[in-house]
Amino acid sequence: MRTDRTRRSWFERGTVNNPGPHLDRLPVAIDTSALSLTEGVRAAFASGLVLLCGLVLHFPSLLMVAFAAMLTCFCDVGGPLPTRIRALMVFVIGGALCWMSFGWLRGFGPVVVVPLAGIAIFLFSMARVWGLAAQTVGNVLIVTLALAVDKPLTLEEAGIVALSFVVGGLWSVFLTLVIWRVQPLKPASQAVRRIWINLAVLCRDLRATLARPSLTRLDAHARSHRRATRLAIEEARTALSDVVRARGPLSPEVQRLELRIEIAESIFGALIALSDVLEGLGPKPRLQAARVLRLLYPLLKLEDRGLLADTRRLDPVLTRMAGFAQDPGLAPIVARVLDALRTTIRLRDPEDLAPQTSCQTRSSAMTAALDPIRDNLTWQSAILRHAVRATFVTTPVLAWSVIWPTAYGHWMTITLALSMQPYFAATWQRVLERVGGTLLGGLIGASMAFLPQSIEVKAVLLVPLCIIGFSARQVSYGAYVACLTPLVVVLFDVVEPGHSDATIAAMRLFYTGAGGLLAIAACMVLWPSWEPDRLLGELKKTLMAYARFADATFAARLSDAARPAAERARREAGVANNNLEASLSRSLQEPRRGRNRQVEASLTIDAALRRLGATLITLQHESDASADAQAELVQWHNWLTAALIALAEDRRAAAPPPVAAPNGSLARLQRAVVMVDSAMVEARG
Repeated sequence: MRTDRTRRSWFERGTVNNPGPHLDRLPVAIDTSALSLTEGVRAAFASGLVLLCGLVLHFPSLLMVAFAAMLTCFCDVGGPLPTRIRALMVFVIGGALCWMSFGWLRGFGPVVVVPLAGIAIFLFSMARVWGLAAQTVGNVLIVTLALAVDKPLTLEEAGIVALSFVVGGLWSVFLTLVIWRVQPLKPASQAVRRIWINLAVLCRDLRATLARPSLTRLDAHARSHRRATRLAIEEARTALSDVVRARGPLSPEVQRLELRIEIAESIFGALIALSDVLEGLGPKPRLQAARVLRLLYPLLKLEDRGLLADTRRLDPVLTRMAGFAQDPGLAPIVARVLDALRTTIRLRDPEDLAPQTSCQTRSSAMTAALDPIRDNLTWQSAILRHAVRATFVTTPVLAWSVIWPTAYGHWMTITLALSMQPYFAATWQRVLERVGGTLLGGLIGASMAFLPQSIEVKAVLLVPLCIIGFSARQVSYGAYVACLTPLVVVLFDVVEPGHSDATIAAMRLFYTGAGGLLAIAACMVLWPSWEPDRLLGELKKTLMAYARFADATFAARLSDAARPAAERARREAGVANNNLEASLSRSLQEPRRGRNRQVEASLTIDAALRRLGATLITLQHESDASADAQAELVQWHNWLTAALIALAEDRRAAAPPPVAAPNGSLARLQRAVVMVDSAMVEARG
């Protein structure tokens, strides 16, 4: 029985793209859908084949070319082509200058090179203020610096290294241009497809939840799938925004993707409303909803592949779905889903696209570059504290590797650079994945000792190992490290012959483990950012977002002109709720801090706000237009908005107006606010 529980616990873990319903579990599961053979082949062409040619032709300079190409592949995190090329070119130039300058400065001794390296580490760590691509470039530049100080270079040697580095980096960039240049919309298209995949999974799980409904199961369903779907929607919006900035909004394909996001958002809201309505209904409406969801699931699966296009075949299915929704509470929600599906089909016709739908604007490049720096030049910034912490910890380790050089010492510096994160929970997860992946990969690498020990055999192994390692990059960080470690073992043996595979694997594990322990200790001791200390701030931000959502929703019930504002407010509330759950997840994963009264109260508030948001969406579908109903809505509009603002401002919520229907939407809103009001007392401490 214990084994079964352990197995279920592992498979119930989330991934980076879908954190799952359990906030206290690290999202370290393997996401096989993220396997990318194309990325592995690109890395093999960029570095593996070049290294193989260098060994066959006995041309040592090609080793640096291959290594620079591999580091450039590390920097490519995907996205629109202009953004990728810009990040890669920054790394190619920065990496060449870094290796050349610090390799040359290494000859002047630790007194000169270590302080300058510390300044560089701080600057590279601050690069994360500009997003994931810049963060990755900064991290790999620290790796480049750690490798550069291994060996002192003369000025002439430094110039040759810089030139080789530029050639290797440009070769990798060239392959990126050749392979991906004809698909500039591919990242955005894939991001939009992930929304529909998440909607299909949400639909399937909601139907399964209806078979045995309970508040616990409904909360788990909401926390898991709503969070993942909201993340997918926001990632798609960001990806499409990058495309619009690079190519402009006039392309019909761009407009089609924008509309697919909006349609998916509409269906997402309808499914949330459906789960809220069914919470208080009997078996018959739940059976009707289950039949609707049974037909909806394959339609969503078809749309994630762009195959929902035949109106004649679809109309009978939509008619059946409308016929199943006989309950007056279900009918308007199902009608919204059906309208969205019909709109999706019309998107296949270019004539139905408006000439211009994008509301994106071009912002000043200088403002976009400087604003993140200004925003983070405060000690309250987790990124600034992280950069200072990384400098204080990594610089002494780098100095140790310079003063007492070994063939393996740079692995500790590299582990620190790649494992240490602004938050303890993220550092803990990254260290576990890196050490675990290194252990597994080291065992695989050590087993290569049974192969013929010749440079030719090792060189031939580099190409398939490159393909395997880089293909697993997005699957999970632990799997990526496990697949990459055998490549590192073979590469080390090729570049530095004379070491056994088992010794290389053991040393990599030792220095990786030491670096990981040091990263964890640094996050616990040096200006730690404990998440429970920030929870109250996230709660207040989320409550204010829901206050705006409530205000806009009631305004939309009273006037159709306010509906666009209600949709924007719903999206903002969903994003705020996701940020709150991310903060809660980090709190629950911190040592001895996860289970305290504040966190428990915050979990209660999170669940109550999810229900409140679902009820607000349901309220948009109700259609009582009598004068008494309108007057009641005005009262509840004023009370709910004021109550949420009061809770966000550390005040108690006022007593609600009387409820006409004790089991209706207004009653559910009242229960949610009462629950939040009570839990906020504990959350404030």
